[in-house]
Amino acid sequence: MYAKILGRIKNMGFRKKITGISLAISLIPVILLGIFSYGQMRRLMLERESLALRETLRQETDYLNYKLESYLSALNLI
Repeated sequence: MYAKILGRIKNMGFRKKITGISLAISLIPVILLGIFSYGQMRRLMLERESLALRETLRQETDYLNYKLESYLSALNLI
């Protein structure tokens, strides 16, 4: 398999070899940037989702406390 690939590379012209090398070298920074961006976006999305869940939980506890206080005040009136 590797011998076949090496044979094809040896039979390529100089211009095609240079083009292939340039393309391969230029893809390395793009791939690294993509990996970095994916990691940063994943971290940001997890932080944002965690914050949203905490805020929702806080709102629900506030609502339950409000309801409980209203029930307690109704019981005190009775």
